[in-house]
Amino acid sequence: MGQVRNEVCEQIDRELRAMFADDYEIECRQDTYTQDYILWITAHGSVQPLRITREEFLEDDWKGNVRTALEQIGEN
Repeated sequence: MGQVRNEVCEQIDRELRAMFADDYEIECRQDTYTQDYILWITAHGSVQPLRITREEFLEDDWKGNVRTALEQIGEN
């Protein structure tokens, strides 16, 4: 098990940078076991993981879910 960086992760990073500019430091990695995407989010001096399931990504549901999660992180 582990995490890798690939072209899809780079695509996710680009889209998130366009959505959130410099508000958060976000790096995407793909989980080699589940094939889900893990976002490592740096906010308020701490790092928090956020999982995008493969299904969320394929159905393009992930952007709204990430936006909601980042809004909650921003409140803390």
